[in-house]
Amino acid sequence: YSTDKKNSIKTARQLGHETYIDILLSSKDFLKEDSGPMSFIQNISLSDAMKLLKEQLDTKAPIGGVVIRDGLTDDNNKVVLQAILGELKKRGLLLIDATSSQVISSIKIDGLPRQIADIVIDKDMKADDIDNALKKAEIVAFNKGQVLIVADPKPIILVALAKWINTFSPQ
Repeated sequence: YSTDKKNSIKTARQLGHETYIDILLSSKDFLKEDSGPMSFIQNISLSDAMKLLKEQLDTKAPIGGVVIRDGLTDDNNKVVLQAILGELKKRGLLLIDATSSQVISSIKIDGLPRQIADIVIDKDMKADDIDNALKKAEIVAFNKGQVLIVADPKPIILVALAKWINTFSPQ
């Protein structure tokens, strides 16, 4: 929903950050929570889904990939999801799966680079939940040598992440 994706992405990259686009799926609770006009609604046609995807990916600046968050991912929209993942492969983009279901990982697209988020910190978390997620992230990083965290850009989360990052050793 950025009004100036191109410059936002270029600025982030100049500061040494990789950039990703969120693929917005309809909320599982779509009757109470509106994902917005850029979301892939439950009964979207394949042609409308591909048009929407191309609009979202048209940043006019380099991105590393996309993040797919929780939403309606089930067998009813598997054809649309498969087409989306196929388009990501054609564009050479990394898919970060931050969903809690197995639907995205069950869609096999040979050659599509993908990674499953180890930790997802979302808008519904309270301060203690965020701290516990970051403690879990430390354990994952220690055991695997790395950790992939996907977090909503909410002030409470960003403050907690900044505080947590500042505890890292300068090594």
